[in-house]
Amino acid sequence: AARDDNDDPLLGDLNVTEVKTYGTIVSGSYTVAALPTGVTGARAYVIDSNVVAAGNFGTTVVTGGANIVPVFYDGTNWIIA
Repeated sequence: AARDDNDDPLLGDLNVTEVKTYGTIVSGSYTVAALPTGVTGARAYVIDSNVVAAGNFGTTVVTGGANIVPVFYDGTNWIIA
């Protein structure tokens, strides 16, 4: 498989406008403190948010609970997505 400069696998290139999967995509979980340095557009989920996702979309994720929420890196912060 093709790899980038960081040796991460690549799915397509700049000419690819769509990637289809047939099945689910399974990613690992993070605690808020363990979220990696963000790259704009990155997605993950955390297992220790202090709030649920519903009603909190777009807010910066904060540790302190046991809520599992999807997050998105907006270029500045990991926000609830």
